[in-house]
Amino acid sequence: MVGCISSEAIQSSNHAAVSRLSQAEDGLKRAESVYQGGAVSEVEYINIKTQVEEARAAAAATRDALEKCTLKAPFNGVVGEVWPAEGTEVTLAQPILSILDLNSLEVHFSLPENEYRFLREGTPVKVEIPALGNSTDGKLSAKGISASALSRSYDCTVSIPSGVKGLMPGMVCKIRVESRGNVCAVIPSSAVMTDTRGRYVWTATGGVVDKKYVTVNGFSGDGVVISEGLEEDDLVIIKGARRVSGGMKVDIVE
Repeated sequence: MVGCISSEAIQSSNHAAVSRLSQAEDGLKRAESVYQGGAVSEVEYINIKTQVEEARAAAAATRDALEKCTLKAPFNGVVGEVWPAEGTEVTLAQPILSILDLNSLEVHFSLPENEYRFLREGTPVKVEIPALGNSTDGKLSAKGISASALSRSYDCTVSIPSGVKGLMPGMVCKIRVESRGNVCAVIPSSAVMTDTRGRYVWTATGGVVDKKYVTVNGFSGDGVVISEGLEEDDLVIIKGARRVSGGMKVDIVE
């Protein structure tokens, strides 16, 4: 039970029907004793029994109407929103509240077009939940088929198992997927600059600033994807990148 709609008319009708039923059943008991002695005719006795059945039907109808004033969810969950304020009148078919089903949680995220071909429905993923400080396993359950005109990304859905303690709808999650293609680097877009030859970044090699031209291949949740131009052990200058130049000496802080 998650709520109750108060109706004085239905409550009054139920009380009246219960009272009439009690009186009718009491009258039937009295009639049975005198009917056995022949003081009441069979027609009168049958009429009294009919009145009792009618009173029972009326009481059942008002009891059913009263039970319908109680709001019951068809599944276990938590209350999301309650729209009407307590004590206000509601109309037929007016939504009262929303129930959130925690047994079938999904995570929605945007997949860059350059990574689209690497994922398929059923791909296992790792779902990190920063608010809880833990993670859980999930799988890609749906891939969008129409890209966003602005970001060129596809809306995708990851299904996660129920029973993740503390996980609530609306929490921010991070999706980690094992790469099935070429290894790429993701760096903040502010670290990428452009000159007449193309796009480049500043790296620190042996304590000396070096310029490296790179190929940007789309966007990721943390920045831009660099598909060519960087080696695995390259140190990219992120902060203050616009204040350095080639050959400048810098200190590398581990």
